[in-house]
Amino acid sequence: MKISEEKVDALNSILAVEIEKKDYQQKVDQRLRELCRKTVLPGFRPGKVPLGLIKKRFGAAILAEELNELVSRGASDYIHDNSLRIIGEPLPRREEMPTDFETQESFEFKFDLGIVPEIQLNIREYNDKIPFYRIIASDSMIEERRKELVSQFGSFVEIEDESTEKDILIGTLTELDEAGIPSENGLHVENAELMPISVNEAERQAFIGLQKGATIVVNPQKMYGDNTALMAFFLHTNKEKAQNISASFIFDITSVTRHKDAEVDEAFFITLFGEGSKIKTDEDFREWIKLDIDRTFSKDVSMKFIFEIKKHLLQKYPVALPDEFTKRWLHVSKELPEDEIEKTYPSFQQTMQWNFLARQLSDELGIEVTQKKIEKVAKEFVLRQTSRQGIQVTDDLMQKYVTDLLAEDKYVQIFAEEIINDGIGYYFINNKLVEYKEISLEDFLKMKNNNEEN
Repeated sequence: MKISEEKVDALNSILAVEIEKKDYQQKVDQRLRELCRKTVLPGFRPGKVPLGLIKKRFGAAILAEELNELVSRGASDYIHDNSLRIIGEPLPRREEMPTDFETQESFEFKFDLGIVPEIQLNIREYNDKIPFYRIIASDSMIEERRKELVSQFGSFVEIEDESTEKDILIGTLTELDEAGIPSENGLHVENAELMPISVNEAERQAFIGLQKGATIVVNPQKMYGDNTALMAFFLHTNKEKAQNISASFIFDITSVTRHKDAEVDEAFFITLFGEGSKIKTDEDFREWIKLDIDRTFSKDVSMKFIFEIKKHLLQKYPVALPDEFTKRWLHVSKELPEDEIEKTYPSFQQTMQWNFLARQLSDELGIEVTQKKIEKVAKEFVLRQTSRQGIQVTDDLMQKYVTDLLAEDKYVQIFAEEIINDGIGYYFINNKLVEYKEISLEDFLKMKNNNEEN
């Protein structure tokens, strides 16, 4: 077997694999003899089918399989032994592939190779500064977040005032019959609750301006319409039963409660931060909110910083790709239609260009992607996802999540890329190749959205 590479240009090569009869004959003959022993055909005893007949029936197919195995292994070994860095995998030149396996004895298979570009890069000589955005929480943002927390840790207290749409009315429900008289066998509900704002707008006004001790006739079906969940909650029943209740009720209001914000005092700080917290005053509380906003968007800030690094480096060190080969590889390997490839290729091209550049940067900077680092990034990923949903994760559950994630190659690749990107970002920060820029959260989010759209 003879394998050679013809360089078309710096980004494209043709790999030729030439195979002679001596390369495959022994293996083909061995498989044909094995088939003779196993094949059962009418008119022949088991294992006594003539070799000539087997060869005539199955020879071409067996030869094609053996050639495919030889070519695949030979091409892979050649690429490995010659340290060829290729994009994707070799693509057969269909128009030049042999098709006659009946009479032909020597074969030549040709493949297109997309070559990973050589990048002229010396990051140690790079001295341009990359913008790093620092989000500055505005006073109004801090105040809004403060109000949210004070409200969140507040409580409902009983009032003597008239009810508003956001108060809670609590009372007793007694079902009425068709004559408007309390039904002897009707539904009776203690401690029924409703908030006027949750009632259909056409019925809402009847529940505003009421006080403890008031009595009103209500019809839950008119109050809530198709919202059987709210209706079931009000009637202390399930949704299936609630949707079949059309009767009116007397609602005797026993109390009216109103939400009251928490007092910003020592008890509040202990509830929010725990015993021993350093947050003692409202000023401390506001400063904590400011830092918390910064922490909340720290991942977005880091991603924006990496985006800026990508943009600046790809402008300074352009990365050429074998575009036609890459599009063809996407079409074959991903089974994407050509019109979709044309539409999405610019984004894919930029991602691939950065991946090649980032790999070279990681080599120059000595960034190592280890199993320990990948597991650490996976845990951080799980914590981000679960904290958004308010889920507490035990050590055992964390290990299960991490194990499941790392069983999928796509996540291992994502985490590896994150490690490399973070390492590149640390290099720029540590070497003072950063221009810090303050920005409001509103402007930062607007800028981030524009980047995502583009």
